[in-house]
Amino acid sequence: MGPRKGAAMSGTHGRPSLASYRDEVAELMNAGDHFGEVEDALDDVADLTTDEKAALWLFAFSLRDSSEQQRDARAHLAALQPGLDTEMTEKPARRAWRCHTGHPERAGRGQRISLFANQTGSRRSS
Repeated sequence: MGPRKGAAMSGTHGRPSLASYRDEVAELMNAGDHFGEVEDALDDVADLTTDEKAALWLFAFSLRDSSEQQRDARAHLAALQPGLDTEMTEKPARRAWRCHTGHPERAGRGQRISLFANQTGSRRSS
């Protein structure tokens, strides 16, 4: 990805494993490289699939400070719909977390899809 890692990202010695890319992403983020630079470096790696790049991007994003993550996510939401109140109340945030963790039993029956029921006009049963 960057000039600090010769063979791991250059592809001159065969295709590096996804784990080696993951380790380099962690090293770059922990060294204080800007997220945008890591993102650009991932885009430039020709031998990664789109899914691999997406997974590594998400991994790099997860290594950022949580306040930066939220600030950027809220800015993207607001850019899509000016005037959108991007502050979450405690109850939807808690419900979203439960759904995100993959524990629908914690979220309660039907709540995983109820977040989107108002948008689609329909609601499936769980």
